[in-house]
Amino acid sequence: MHEIYFAPLQGYTDFIYRNLHQEYFGGVTKYFTPYLRFEQNKLCKKSVINDINPENNSVKNIVPKI
Repeated sequence: MHEIYFAPLQGYTDFIYRNLHQEYFGGVTKYFTPYLRFEQNKLCKKSVINDINPENNSVKNIVPKI
């Protein structure tokens, strides 16, 4: 059996997209989030925090990138 990894496409594949993809298509081994970046000891974008928040993700096997 082959493993399928789902990598983000910046600006398009947020948590909503991943949740819908799993619900309607499935078959993905691991879903990856956008990079969580720090600049000057602060997180870059609040949208990235929302994207990796477990409350927003119903997908199984989500992998945050740091």
